[in-house]
Amino acid sequence: MARRRGSKRTIEERALDEAASPHSQLWTCIMELWAWGVLSSPIVQKLAQAARRSGCSAHDIDTLAQLGASGAHEGNCHRDLLRAYAARCVTPALSPVTCPTKVRAPEGAATLDTQQAVLPASQWIRRVCEHGLDTALLGSDAERAIFWAAQKDSPRATGVGYYHVRDFCPEKTIPLLLFADGASHAEHDSIVSVSFRSLLAHQCDIAESMFLLAAMPKSATVKKETWRCLWQALVEDLNRLAHGLDHDGSALPLRAVVWVVSGDYEHMANEYGLPHWTSLACFWCSAPKEHFFAFADIPALTRSAEDMLDQDALDHPLKALTNYSPCMFAIDTLHCVDLGVAAHVYANVFHELTQEWPETKAASLSRLNKELRSHCVAVGSPAPPLLRYENFAPRSGEYPKLRHMKGAAIRRLAPAVQALAAAYGRGSAHRKRRARVAALLRAIYDSTSCRDLVMPAAKHAEFARVLTEFLEEYAKLATSCRGNGWHVVFKFHMLRHLDEQSKHLSPRFVWTYPGETFMSFMCQIASSCSRGTPGRLLGVKVLQKYRVAQHLMLSQQIPTRSRFPVDELDELED
Repeated sequence: MARRRGSKRTIEERALDEAASPHSQLWTCIMELWAWGVLSSPIVQKLAQAARRSGCSAHDIDTLAQLGASGAHEGNCHRDLLRAYAARCVTPALSPVTCPTKVRAPEGAATLDTQQAVLPASQWIRRVCEHGLDTALLGSDAERAIFWAAQKDSPRATGVGYYHVRDFCPEKTIPLLLFADGASHAEHDSIVSVSFRSLLAHQCDIAESMFLLAAMPKSATVKKETWRCLWQALVEDLNRLAHGLDHDGSALPLRAVVWVVSGDYEHMANEYGLPHWTSLACFWCSAPKEHFFAFADIPALTRSAEDMLDQDALDHPLKALTNYSPCMFAIDTLHCVDLGVAAHVYANVFHELTQEWPETKAASLSRLNKELRSHCVAVGSPAPPLLRYENFAPRSGEYPKLRHMKGAAIRRLAPAVQALAAAYGRGSAHRKRRARVAALLRAIYDSTSCRDLVMPAAKHAEFARVLTEFLEEYAKLATSCRGNGWHVVFKFHMLRHLDEQSKHLSPRFVWTYPGETFMSFMCQIASSCSRGTPGRLLGVKVLQKYRVAQHLMLSQQIPTRSRFPVDELDELED
């Protein structure tokens, strides 16, 4: 029976009528907050309804007020909102992927093939180019030419035929960073997402320049089978993108290749099958676990294909990339230095000073906080929150290490801890060496913050010298303490590889600060639409809301850089 057409029009018809006129500022603000997970769909309807009752006559607000049968059925608000606006989004459409998914059933958990989705990278490149944002978000032809000229001798390009064919065009090939990680969005669940960004977009807004490819909650994931299907779809699209082709075979104005795969070491080991540090010291060389502490005895640790572990054991769809190289897995300073080496160094400094001072335990802690804040003010860095003993003191059977602190907060401590260690660096050889280690770590931080795409030769040589001296001095401290502090962990070994990795690309361009910030956005979106949503449907909902968020940015309906930092660490250095 045909539907009777009367005075009431469908949500889709009302939304199409609104396309002829710009949206109101209130609509744009509400939709931005909804798309980024600040507001839920029922709250959007309630706000719009309140605005209409307060005298707002904007047509787009009227459409929002009528979501879910004007609020009578809150569970339909999300559906109605997508029906009204998703079809007009300029962002890529969801590409369906069938994969095994864990679902709840009356008799218990079951595994069923369900339809999930990805957002193809080739479509993101096309949409960005169509809106004239390719130079800002992907880099210019000149920047790409400079980048590839600096990578001729890079281990990532050695032996990879893709970079040596005749039709390889450096000016039109975008180097990409691929980031994957998981984070908790609910009390008993985590969202895992895969995203990418151009390595030449380091001065851009994180929310604009990083693009989501796939998302899936762990509660609906069937071991590695679910993500294997999603990864296969992503890799097929990335291979077409490497040759300048869209998902349907049409030509793109630019090409793009994955140059770096970055992320948390634990996640990379679990997802990509890289060796875990509990079995091998490092995925960059074949140093066995029992020898990872001997980093000071390894003079060169050169980085070449011969140094790599047997990568035939790597069973992951990424190996099917046209330009795959085992060297594309990067060591980043957030996990290696901030949450690794620096966390150990600074905790040892704090612990030893509180032990050396003659005051009581409480008075020593108060003195430490007072002097640390004083040095922060003197060097112009932000003062950290008041430290407690549980932030740095060794636990039973463990060694001193900073806990419950973000990587960026640890990085901020570098100049203040250097000054603090220097103030108590006289007297014994141990104190002098402790002050020297703090000063060398500050120099390492200065080098890893280099804003040049490729470190100048002189600066890289100085970085290599400082890094080697730091490891040697730390090894002497660890030996002299005889297990009472200054513990050596596998990240010290990996730090030694940072020298070779930084020769062709500055550490700033591969660190995971943007990726971790982006993950916080994904957690916020997932949390906003997880209420009453089965795990098997949550991933698609996250992709749908993210499409709307990027639509508002690409269509420039909201001011750029309105809510998100250009670079999380710019605030630390300005």
